[in-house]
Amino acid sequence: MCGPVLLPRIASAFEAEVTALAASAIPAVRMLLAHRRDLSPEIRDALADDPDAKVVKSIAPHPGLSEAQLRAMVTRHGARVLAKVAVNPDATAQLLQDLALHRPPVQTRRCRSA
Repeated sequence: MCGPVLLPRIASAFEAEVTALAASAIPAVRMLLAHRRDLSPEIRDALADDPDAKVVKSIAPHPGLSEAQLRAMVTRHGARVLAKVAVNPDATAQLLQDLALHRPPVQTRRCRSA
């Protein structure tokens, strides 16, 4: 399988649970939560500022992030988050051009067939 899988328990978490998951000390928990697309702006923005690149990579395609937030992700985490920032629906043409010229370029990974 290739791509994110939103776990049923994460998908059905209530607001208080989402807040607790977002504050988890375990990056993998925050990464799984970041796949939800119905997060509040406060939680989304906190995950966008996360120090762990895997969390940021998971939240990067989330609608509603500003160009400044997307650029900050690339500044902090570089090529590890470039591809996910590029698929954000709010990425501007100038940002996409800058991402295309980024050095080092993003490394692509092929999905395995099931």
